Amino acid sequence: MVDVARAFRLKRGLVRYPITQSELTPFPRSRPGDGLTALDVETRSLLQALYYVSHGIDIPVEHAAAGLVTVTRDASGQAFDWRRVMDGLFRIHSVRSAERPRGAHVGVLYRDYWFYVDKTDQDTKATFSLLMELSRMELTGKGGGGPVLTLPLSGK
Repeated sequence: MVDVARAFRLKRGLVRYPITQSELTPFPRSRPGDGLTALDVETRSLLQALYYVSHGIDIPVEHAAAGLVTVTRDASGQAFDWRRVMDGLFRIHSVRSAERPRGAHVGVLYRDYWFYVDKTDQDTKATFSLLMELSRMELTGKGGGGPVLTLPLSGK
């Protein structure tokens, strides 16, 4: 807990820290000297979440060589292995094939490659389902539906 308090600049010695959402200024000019008494979180947007999980796609070497994707590089200039970060969360396999892979739960053919979720990968399927639900919520809006207008069509 000492490490958590230090990382989030929390007041030490408290047994509870209320969790709030977007109530504090993200980058204040000054902070209380003895630390914050609440942990304020700000969630990422759906677009930010999709960008993050996009790093779980196995990119074909030909696509990277052709400049079709951005390749993240480590400090030594080598391609960063995103599987180290995305393992157990999200992985999209790629295979060059004219036919859909047999083990595909979902898949799409793009530039002669099948990009797919393996049907045995429960972690990726759960993340995929969560992203689908979040996208549905995003599409329907946060304010709920407006009033329903009923128009009589019988002429009465």
